[in-house]
Amino acid sequence: MSESNQACPICGEGSLHAQKNMRTIERNGYKADVALFFSVCDTCQSEQASAEQLKQNKRAMIAFRKKANNLLSGREVRRVREKLGLNQAQAASVLGGGPVAFSKYESDDTAQSEAMDNLIRVCEAVPSAFSWLLQRSGIEPESILKKVSWLRIGTSESLTVKYQTRGAQVATYDHNALPAANQSEYKAA
Repeated sequence: MSESNQACPICGEGSLHAQKNMRTIERNGYKADVALFFSVCDTCQSEQASAEQLKQNKRAMIAFRKKANNLLSGREVRRVREKLGLNQAQAASVLGGGPVAFSKYESDDTAQSEAMDNLIRVCEAVPSAFSWLLQRSGIEPESILKKVSWLRIGTSESLTVKYQTRGAQVATYDHNALPAANQSEYKAA
């Protein structure tokens, strides 16, 4: 790590040496070992963390919390976004969350809300819902169709999706019951 052989800012005499400590953490019945990073001075034995080590630790803890709360991991968010044919800015435009939200979700800098997580999952599972959201955001679904072979617009097939929150089924919806995006009461403001 870059912290090795860096002078200790506390004693000024020793050198810092990067360390990794595995910590067992439990939340919501989920238990995992999480790697935490810091440096130790070879003279005064003080433990400290650089800005880069703090960022690694934060990302590791957020990734753990996502898993414990049954949210998509950063890698999974990226996989779904790419499967939908969207760049990060388009995903934010279609789904919300702000201009850099998907960059933060995907790098585990922040955890998406449970509502955002569910919306991402719905877009992957229910093509007509994704198409409807595209139209509301002003992105023409046809422009995405060039990148996404599985998306069909105006499909009449019947698909029922069971939505689950933390393992408990909360609702079942038929995607054919979704309102058309071009109805005036559903147009984006």
